Amino acid sequence: MKSNNNLVDISRQVRINILDALFSAQSGHPGPSLSVVEIVTTLFFKEMNFGEIYASQEGEYEDPLIGLSLNPNYMKDECNHDVLILSKGHAAATVYASLAEMDLITRDDLKTLRGIGSKLQGHLVRGTLPLVSASTGSLGQGLSIGIGRAIGSKLKKDNRKIFVIVGDGESQEGQIWEAIMSAPKFKLNNLVVIVDYNKFQNDGAVNDIMSLEPLFDKWKSFGWHTKEIDGHNIDDLIQAFKEADEEKIKPSCIIANTVKGKGVSFMENNMVWHSKVMSDDEYDTAINELRTDIL
Repeated sequence: MKSNNNLVDISRQVRINILDALFSAQSGHPGPSLSVVEIVTTLFFKEMNFGEIYASQEGEYEDPLIGLSLNPNYMKDECNHDVLILSKGHAAATVYASLAEMDLITRDDLKTLRGIGSKLQGHLVRGTLPLVSASTGSLGQGLSIGIGRAIGSKLKKDNRKIFVIVGDGESQEGQIWEAIMSAPKFKLNNLVVIVDYNKFQNDGAVNDIMSLEPLFDKWKSFGWHTKEIDGHNIDDLIQAFKEADEEKIKPSCIIANTVKGKGVSFMENNMVWHSKVMSDDEYDTAINELRTDIL
């Protein structure tokens, strides 16, 4: 279990890993990847139960990419562990960057991002890496997947928690609202949705394109336990997850107010960096900012 200070340090390194991967690929989505860093870090390094990820006997199953002995059922997603579904799948670099900090892939692997034959594709692909439990990228579908997984866990009476990260631009999709309506019907208190509310999408500001407000009131009125927080504040995240864990009937929604491009001054709140490629100078500037502890 990592302390809050350690989680801040890990988040900083995850951001550096993200930029390294995206710069090597000369492709990808820096803005939306940087905005979910604290959310993913807090989940992976503190909140989620991953059970027996490693093999009980050395050599039982060795993943050829990472060279680690893993429980063979883990890659088949048959172990009783918590699940993260990144519905905004274009932020896949954040998951990969976090896996590198967990030593489940290497930093050299990060440099294969989006390469032909790489397990680190531009969007997550289920079954290719540990902790990647769903193939995502078609926006609006991840929450429906999460509801299915949560219902399955209820039927099996296991102790899994299902976490789903959705984007704010993605929340304009009709399928999201059908899913929001259905989860309370099934009393899915094992389901936690985190809305990455960074206020920007590919084409501009969310409020200019299709406002979601009043977002908190909407989720609450649909029957969810709803909490609004600073999505970059580790203490806020931990408290929100604690309250979600204590909820006995309702699914939980955490509206995480975040900053697109968080941690890099020229990327923050700048929609241009939704998917812009960094020049050499921009990469150097971004890395230097992160290494001088400006967060």
